[in-house]
Amino acid sequence: MQSSRDRPSAVGTDLPPVLAGVAFAVSGVGVALALTDAQSPLRAPFVIFFLFTGPACGLYAVLPGLDRVTRAATAATGSAGIDLAVAGTVSSLGIPMASGGIAMVAAITALLFLWSAGRRTGGLRLLSGVTVPSFGRNLRGNGSQGAARSSGTERSK
Repeated sequence: MQSSRDRPSAVGTDLPPVLAGVAFAVSGVGVALALTDAQSPLRAPFVIFFLFTGPACGLYAVLPGLDRVTRAATAATGSAGIDLAVAGTVSSLGIPMASGGIAMVAAITALLFLWSAGRRTGGLRLLSGVTVPSFGRNLRGNGSQGAARSSGTERSK
């Protein structure tokens, strides 16, 4: 007879995608409120949530080779770095509205997710049928073996 402990928990397996969907929805609402200059009390908290979680999730997706804790710490630090770089760029260019910075962070986040998707599919297929190889991926297989072959440090037997 099968007990309830033998079956996987629906809460444990379904909760991360649901939380990711909620975070995406909150971020999308924040960006929409900021870009339309809507006067809402939810605008500031949702935009701040987006400014932190958007780049962090994009960086988390781009770093598959690290363990979970290292990926999360690197993504959080990188998210703060991206926000600071965008703030410095916006202030040095003299863009008067905050929506320009939010649009830049959204574009960087979209590029990070596209890069991650390109790495998972093996490259970007163009409409003409040409495949553009993805960046950061060794096409020879294992990264250490490919590096040894290309640098000529592999000993002959």
